[in-house]
Amino acid sequence: MKKHLTLLMLILCINVYSQNVVQKELKGRWKMQKNENFNNTDINFGEFLKFNDNEINFFKIESGKEEEESIKKITFIYDFGNQHYNNDRCQLIKFENGEVWELTLRLINNETRLIWELKMDKNGSFIILADDRGVIKNPELRKKALEGEINTYYIKIK
Repeated sequence: MKKHLTLLMLILCINVYSQNVVQKELKGRWKMQKNENFNNTDINFGEFLKFNDNEINFFKIESGKEEEESIKKITFIYDFGNQHYNNDRCQLIKFENGEVWELTLRLINNETRLIWELKMDKNGSFIILADDRGVIKNPELRKKALEGEINTYYIKIK
């Protein structure tokens, strides 16, 4: 019993540590590279975003100055749908309107991408994306389908 408790505590500590690492990596300024228009969200993605503790500032830059578009309060969450969520490159966030988004950090083409994926809409409905490219035989149509599956993402700016 003592071994199980020790193992459980170790797993919980590793999860909290990895989530804190992701939260630290999220801090800073990000520039939008692709915006997929989501029909079931109230979030207006800005050209740029900045994480500050428990809020996200969406803004644009005009004449070298930041012009604030919106500030959204968020909560970092660690469990989702009665399942403990553990991924060292992802972070779940919940907005005030109830939407839950998964933020994933990935290194693609030598750039760090912050990929947004809606997991639960404001009505509490879970969102599941299906990958149906496997049935497409034509390489050109398959590539076009892949481009349509790339979610909204930002790249980190220095």
